[in-house]
Amino acid sequence: DAQMRLEMEYRIGSMNKIILRPQVGYTNSNSAQMNGYTYDRDSIRINDGYQKQNSLQEEISASMRAIYNRKFVKPGRALTMQGNLSFKNTKGETDTYAWDRMTNSALVDQYTLSGNNTLSYSLRTSFVEPIYGKNHFLETVLSLSGNNRNSVKDQFTMIQLMGEYQYDSIFSNELSNNMYTEQLELNYRWVSEKIDLTAGARVLAIQTHSTTYYGGLLARDTLYNRWNWSPNLRFRYKFGRKEFARIVYRGNVNQPTIQQMEPVRNNSDAMNETVGNLGLNPAFNHNIFAMYSRFNQEKFSSLMTGFRANITKDEL
Repeated sequence: DAQMRLEMEYRIGSMNKIILRPQVGYTNSNSAQMNGYTYDRDSIRINDGYQKQNSLQEEISASMRAIYNRKFVKPGRALTMQGNLSFKNTKGETDTYAWDRMTNSALVDQYTLSGNNTLSYSLRTSFVEPIYGKNHFLETVLSLSGNNRNSVKDQFTMIQLMGEYQYDSIFSNELSNNMYTEQLELNYRWVSEKIDLTAGARVLAIQTHSTTYYGGLLARDTLYNRWNWSPNLRFRYKFGRKEFARIVYRGNVNQPTIQQMEPVRNNSDAMNETVGNLGLNPAFNHNIFAMYSRFNQEKFSSLMTGFRANITKDEL
């Protein structure tokens, strides 16, 4: 494995700053595993066998993050723009062999060639405006993002009568999935000697377009439109120099993986054959975190307690 990260900062006068963070990476992995299985029902042996699997995967990734900050003469007013661009290419080869001792025959004898390309991009703009004195601010955030993914899976199965591997169209396919999001967020912030409060809400619109090909022919073309909204809260109360309480709530969206969406049978696990679902909704997570912390410097003692909760809609 290899990773390289750089950071460059450029100042334009005293009011403007640009930060660039490029990153490239390379990963190569090789794994082998063997599992045995037996299943009994009412003291009668139903299944008895084993499965061997060897996998080789290579991944190349690159990303660029650009941040622009602008200050203004008016105290508290600020503009921040952040752009992200990333690309990931993954290639893999998997050999799978499963043997059934009950019938003395191979359940699975195959190898799979897979390739995935992912292009992600986003732009986030935040504008902060003081609305009352030096302690009250209003933040408006606009975010746009896109995620374009292409997956190719070519599977070859051993044909015993012919003694050779042949292309298996049942387990092979090509999937293209594009997801676009638009987000508008409005936050109010109050900062004082003891209190740091941010409260607001955001609306998120999601469009997902997927196409599936079998044998080079278009088989499915689906389009889904969804939207979500959630409140946003960050609260910190300072009791003293070494004592504070904090509450944080945030909602976020997780997109289904290519493997979860591929509408094709997957028999890489002989005892657990699966089929993906193109209609999967992105999962929406509600994350809540609260904590209390106190440190006594004279006694050199500390106390920290808290809890974390997560509620997920359309869990993947």
